[in-house]
Amino acid sequence: MLERVGNRVASLLEKVLGVAFIIAVLLNAANVAGRYLFNHSLIGAEELQTYIMVFITFLGAALVAWRRVSLRMDVLVRYMPESMQSVRSWIESILMVVCCGFTALQSGQYALQMYELGIRSDGAGVPMWIPHGAIALGLVLICVVTVVHAVQRITGRAFVPAQRVVH
Repeated sequence: MLERVGNRVASLLEKVLGVAFIIAVLLNAANVAGRYLFNHSLIGAEELQTYIMVFITFLGAALVAWRRVSLRMDVLVRYMPESMQSVRSWIESILMVVCCGFTALQSGQYALQMYELGIRSDGAGVPMWIPHGAIALGLVLICVVTVVHAVQRITGRAFVPAQRVVH
C-alpha cells in the first residue's frame, strides 16, 4: 500500500519536475531570442530559471531518495561483510535524518521569515518564501523517505521502488 502511494506520488513529481524543466528551457530560449533578435531581455527571467532549478534540485533529490538511485562511491562498501553493511546502512539513515532534518528546520524558519517580512525578488517579484520553502520541503521529504525505508528494514518488508527505464 505505502509503496503504491509512494510510487504514484513519485511519478506525479517526475511529471511536475519535467514540466518545470521544460518551462525553464523555454524561458531561457525566449530570453536569448529576445536579447539577440530584439535587443530586449525578459525582466526576471534569469531569477525564475534559478528558482525553477532550486525546485528541481531539492524535490528531485527527494525523488532520487525514494527510488534509491542516488550516486555513491561504493568501492569499499560492496566489499564489507554483510553485518558491517547493515550497520553502515543504519548509521547512514540516522545521519541523513539528522542532517536533513536540521537543515530543513533552518530553511523552514528562514522561509517563514521571508513570508512574514513579505520579501520579494527584485526582478520577477517572486515571494522569496517560495524558493526557500522548496528547499525545506525537499529536505523534509528526504527525511520522510529515509524514515519510511528504515521502518521497512525493521519490519523486514522488502521495498522495490518503481523505476523509470530511460531509452
